[in-house]
Amino acid sequence: PIYTGGKISAMQDASKYAVDEAVAQKRADSEDLDAQLAGYYFGTQLALSVEKLQKDMLHHQDRELAKAKKFEKQGMISKIERMSVQVQRDNRNREYLKAKDNAKVARLQLARLLRDEEFGKLTTPLFVLNRPLEPLKYWVDTALASNPQIAVIQAKADQAQQGVKASKGAWMPQVFAFGTYNFIKHYQTLVEPNWIGGVGVNITLWDAKDRRASIRSAEATVRQAEAGKAEAVNQVRTGVEVAWLRTQNAIDQYKLSASTVKLAAENLKLKSKSFDEGLATALDVNEARNQLFAAEVGRRVAAFDFVSNYAMLHAIAGQMSEFMNAVNKHEVIVEN
Repeated sequence: PIYTGGKISAMQDASKYAVDEAVAQKRADSEDLDAQLAGYYFGTQLALSVEKLQKDMLHHQDRELAKAKKFEKQGMISKIERMSVQVQRDNRNREYLKAKDNAKVARLQLARLLRDEEFGKLTTPLFVLNRPLEPLKYWVDTALASNPQIAVIQAKADQAQQGVKASKGAWMPQVFAFGTYNFIKHYQTLVEPNWIGGVGVNITLWDAKDRRASIRSAEATVRQAEAGKAEAVNQVRTGVEVAWLRTQNAIDQYKLSASTVKLAAENLKLKSKSFDEGLATALDVNEARNQLFAAEVGRRVAAFDFVSNYAMLHAIAGQMSEFMNAVNKHEVIVEN
């Protein structure tokens, strides 16, 4: 073929765009998997952190129970109050065992995702950015330029455009060169040529297929692809905005929780001293400890909310490879 009305070039370009689609889809799958891995990883870190916190609380309550038993012998508190301390300590032990099981489940889920039963110690803790988050416009622009799902749909639209070109090529004449050469000559008569060549033109006047319908069908596929791209862009914008707002809210919640933790810690110290001096009951101390525990857990949950939404923000923007740069640059508050 010398000229086919653009059908061959359209097929070649469609194949190239099919490769682009496959590459973009692979990157989209990779981004989604990385974001999922980050969620499981830091979810495990949250569970381990809460387990450690429960263990510390149980240790303090063991000491408090020993102190209560001593005070009971000295007649400073009643048996009922000592039993109350015992019940509180047992309740904490149950909560610790529950947290321990939750940590085991989280590690098991992470192991299943990694296909590795022994993945070792988790060395990257929960963290929160210690610098301002990039503005929303930056993330929207980055996502529109780099989101792999948009790239997938754009590649589909480009393939559909080539389908229109190929359909229109059916109306064009085809020009081709041809030639033959006979290597075995002893069967030929004297007047038969050894070779023949030439140029031909093929013009289709009537076709069994409706060429106009083929063009309309191809154009409809293009319109469908463009509509899909517009919807994908809208979804990406919404996803970025939601992830950005949740990430910023998690940063604010984490920073605001600092004062709550500090107040709860001071209140527990005060109640513990008051209990030693007989000015507060064991119930007062337990209530103060529960307030501190709730504040500490709230701070850790805020850190997890930040990390998970920060990872999602990077995934939507097609920038998961940059997710851990914040930790490597030490621009974070690390939460143990």
